[in-house]
Amino acid sequence: MCDGCGAKYLLCKQCGGLFTRVHPALEAWEVNQRCPACGAEDPDVKAWDGVSAR
Repeated sequence: MCDGCGAKYLLCKQCGGLFTRVHPALEAWEVNQRCPACGAEDPDVKAWDGVSAR
């Protein structure tokens, strides 16, 4: 978690690359559901609720 803004960074379960950044100010449509590196899709990724990582 970023100490400055509270953002969390999720790693791709398939390739280990940076999957997406989640932050309390982001809407669900602003959070990636597909890994930009390998294309793996994770439909469980949602807008961060401020508590859980997913």
